[in-house]
Amino acid sequence: MGKPVTISFAARKGGVGKSFLAANTAAFLICDGYRVLCVGIDQQDDLADRYLIDTDYDPHDHNSLADVLAGKCTPREAIYQTYPFPAYRWRRTKFRTVVRDKVKDKTVHMDIMPAGNAIVDVTARSPEQPDDGYDYDLITEKLEPVFDDYDFIIFDCPPSDYDGSILAYAASDYIITPYHGIDSSNSVDMMVETLRILAAPKANGAKQYKPEYYLVMNMHNPRATYDAQGESFVREDFGDHVFKQTIRKSQAAENAKVEGTPLAFNRKADISEDVYLFEQELLDIVRKGEEK
Repeated sequence: MGKPVTISFAARKGGVGKSFLAANTAAFLICDGYRVLCVGIDQQDDLADRYLIDTDYDPHDHNSLADVLAGKCTPREAIYQTYPFPAYRWRRTKFRTVVRDKVKDKTVHMDIMPAGNAIVDVTARSPEQPDDGYDYDLITEKLEPVFDDYDFIIFDCPPSDYDGSILAYAASDYIITPYHGIDSSNSVDMMVETLRILAAPKANGAKQYKPEYYLVMNMHNPRATYDAQGESFVREDFGDHVFKQTIRKSQAAENAKVEGTPLAFNRKADISEDVYLFEQELLDIVRKGEEK
């Protein structure tokens, strides 16, 4: 059974655009024909609350990732579909402009597994591993029954390293941190330290976890001194692990969030092009990783 490409959008700072990028990157991947599952990890700001446009959905009564991890339901029983969105194909022309074409008589939807209110109680502790104490593969093992259904699984992580976050990091091939200004530096430092601990040799001989780590400049204005300084620092420190594509701040992003409609399916705007080009760069990174 093949494993989907797994990506965590994670930061130790709130308000930098993790949920925004998780949902909108997933939407552009869907436009490119990929099968994508979005998984919420953050109980306080769940993806499902923003993009699961379904009046019957109630996070208190429905199954969730927390229930899957606790063995209370199967992963398929915790996956919900959005209402259908119009299908579009985005592409870059030879003149390096981005255009989109509506696909006639076709709609698409997003598959979302909400975090659930009990996600904060999830523990990675394992009595079978007394030395290290963590069952790092818990999310991978619990989601394995749906691996054949998806090409990508995207985790929307909270701004904290509780057990659910750690499990998502361990399950991920790639971790992407949105970076917004110099005050995001502490967030990045904390993420790097967490990943260092994950990659360190375990006392019980368990495997090491080494997801590739990347940064993306989000809500970015290169003409602003504050943003330009932050970009200069991270590009110097992280080199090729900073996305070339930056994502500007735009009211269109706020409008799409309020409407519960990802940018890929909403009115075309400059930020739509930014996120599409970011998604294309991400696909290039994934393809190169698969070639190694």
